[in-house]
Order: sequence, then C-alpha cells, then structure tokens
Amino acid sequence: MMGHRSKTGSRRSLAILNSATIRVKPDSGRRIRKLKKMLFVWLLAMSFPFVPTMSAEEVVFNKSKQMFQEGDKSKEREVAVVFLDDRIIVRHRKNPPVYAEIPISSITGLKYELSKHPRIAASILVSPLFLFSSSKKHWLTIEYQTEGKAEFIILRSDKGEYQRMLATAEATTGKKVERIIED
Repeated sequence: MMGHRSKTGSRRSLAILNSATIRVKPDSGRRIRKLKKMLFVWLLAMSFPFVPTMSAEEVVFNKSKQMFQEGDKSKEREVAVVFLDDRIIVRHRKNPPVYAEIPISSITGLKYELSKHPRIAASILVSPLFLFSSSKKHWLTIEYQTEGKAEFIILRSDKGEYQRMLATAEATTGKKVERIIED
C-alpha cells in the first residue's frame, strides 16, 4: 500500500504542479522570438568595435601582410598598417623599418577583394605560390600617385580585422572602397 500511496502522492503533487504552472498565451512564442532577435542584434552591435574618430590618434592593424616582389618572385611579409590623419604607414610589425608611407592626399583608389589571390597581383606578380592557395583571403589594394607615377600596395588582412580596416580606410581617406568578391 505504501508503494501505491507514493504513486498517488506523486500524482497528486504533479497535479498540483500542473495546475500551478503559468499559462502561456498563444502569441507569446512570437514575443519570445522577437526578444531573442532584438537581444542578438544588440549583442552583435556591441561586439563590433566602433570605427574610431579620426583625430590625432593612430589606428594600428598588426595582423596584416604585405605582398611584394623580390626579383621574379612574389613574397609576403608581416606588417603593421598604421592609419593617421594625414598618411598611411606600412611598417614591420616589431622592428622600426617603414616599408611605405602614403600621404592621404595622394591616394587615388581603394580595392577590397575576397579571393585566393588579388587580381591586380595576378597580372603583375605571377607566382605559383599564390595560384595554388586553396582558401580565400582578404586583400586591400591601396592605389596612389607619387611624383605623377601610379603606384599601389597590396595588403592581406586578417579575417578578424578586415572589416575594421576597410571602415578605417574609408573614414581616413574619404574614399569609398571598391569591393570585388570572387565566386
């Protein structure tokens, strides 16, 4: 009998719990989904750093690589890209050598590509190393003029930094980044 009573007792407690539960309105599922969406959008917006205001401060991206030509071969080197009010500096990540210093006033164009290798480099810097690359990379090409001569610098940005780098480049130069996405 004790066993029977415990079953009935647990049934009674379940019945009490079931009657005490909160009744949910039929449209509350939509409300919950809407709240989840709003929370997700808010968290997403807060997780991305804001584009810094361009004052006398510098904005540095340390996870970039510069593509350059050495003889007949194209190579990459680790660089830091520094955005200032009046110029962009491409320098070694740790040591002081500066590879390029580009005045903002001389920049003629900005191109972003998501591809295995940058198109502009394929026509100028032919290298089997880049042709056999399997994953797509984030490339930023800065086109500029020095003494009437058209020049460019090709930067490979880290996947965690490329969106901020593009936004900073647009904010610093006042030029729109042309986006080319390879299929």
